[in-house]
Amino acid sequence: MDTATVTGAFALGGVALGAVGAWLQASAAGRRAAARALDSQFALVVRSVDQLLMETALASYRSAINQPLSLDDVTTRVLPLLYEVNTSAVQLSVHGDRRVSEASEAVQTIAKKLVMNAPGDPDGYGQRAARMRTAVSQLRAARDLTQAGWWRLRYRSLRKTDYEDAHTELGMLTAEIVKPKDPGSSR
Repeated sequence: MDTATVTGAFALGGVALGAVGAWLQASAAGRRAAARALDSQFALVVRSVDQLLMETALASYRSAINQPLSLDDVTTRVLPLLYEVNTSAVQLSVHGDRRVSEASEAVQTIAKKLVMNAPGDPDGYGQRAARMRTAVSQLRAARDLTQAGWWRLRYRSLRKTDYEDAHTELGMLTAEIVKPKDPGSSR
């Protein structure tokens, strides 16, 4: 073979190898950016839910001692937090994963029920707050499953059962809350 042909073949091989390397690097950067966006959106949901839990706990406490929140307090403190939870959960659900979408919808639904029932039923606030925390843990498990590749799921402690366990726990808490009261009970 001629040395020019060998040199040309090596140069063409180097160009091809460089293109493949650049493509792999770009796709990894895209996945890392998507993971960072998902993490920041999840942190926003958790922060909003924590603030909403604090405000509804205050509303529930004030209702229990017969000092309900005024309409001005509700419109300036509670409703903006509910709006923030809903918008951040919707933005999180757009990432395309079914489990994240279902979990963020559960967070939205429970947040609405939490706000609607906090002033009227202070005794049931603890159960509703527990449902909200369970929904957030289900959302966390769904996010972790979304970010973990199939090759990592074999070796990590995170499995699909974590998501399913949180889903089952949320279903059990829902069944406890919806369960009709015994007519013979004192409450």
